[in-house]
Amino acid sequence: MERPARVLPGAVGVLAGSCGAAGCAVTTWWAGILPPIAAQALPAYAGAGLGPAQWAAYAAAGALGLFGFGGLARGRTGRAWVLGLFGRYRGTVRRTGLMWVNPLVLRRRVDVRLRHWRSEPMPAADGDGVALRAVTLVVWRVRDTARATLGVEDHETYLRECVEAALARVPVEMPGGSRAAAEAAAETLTRLVAADAAAVGLEVFSVRPARVEYAPRWPPRCTAAGSPPWTPGTGRACSARSWTRWRTR
Repeated sequence: MERPARVLPGAVGVLAGSCGAAGCAVTTWWAGILPPIAAQALPAYAGAGLGPAQWAAYAAAGALGLFGFGGLARGRTGRAWVLGLFGRYRGTVRRTGLMWVNPLVLRRRVDVRLRHWRSEPMPAADGDGVALRAVTLVVWRVRDTARATLGVEDHETYLRECVEAALARVPVEMPGGSRAAAEAAAETLTRLVAADAAAVGLEVFSVRPARVEYAPRWPPRCTAAGSPPWTPGTGRACSARSWTRWRTR
């Protein structure tokens, strides 16, 4: 389940990074290795040299600066981050504006805006079992970022499989048919796809056939050899009479 991640305001990261940079500058002055131009503007100091204390101060100030500036991030409207650390889910960030996020965590950006997906022609059938091909339009969005990110790899591929499974169970109507039947088919498709997609954190608002057409039919299997054209998949040529009969149907 999605849960909010712990983040800090961006000002905290800026302050920490600035303190780290200032600490490096002070340590450089302490060690006495400032450039000549900078040394003229500061009080005279011989410097203690680069000893263990100076190296430790450099390490602490550098780590503070890296953590401060390295964790700065900008949240955008309609986008979210899924955070993970050592393979474990650490929360989701939906905030906008400048913020500080632990730079050690892995960030995965997720689009949570409303989206439309148009399928390619898929096999379907009407109430009489006549083979059709339907192009569907799906309106959806990511609702649970944790499930959507960790549950499936490709959201559109998963939606395609859900829509194809629903079309195999729900008869669709050709354009110009009963409006009530078309609305009932769209509602049933939406309910089936929404139920399948909810398990992986996707919210489906509507599934509607955008274009429905008859499925292409191959010429009949020929038993008598004759002149071309060739019948696909039979290994034999159709007779001119069989081919003409099929073309005029």
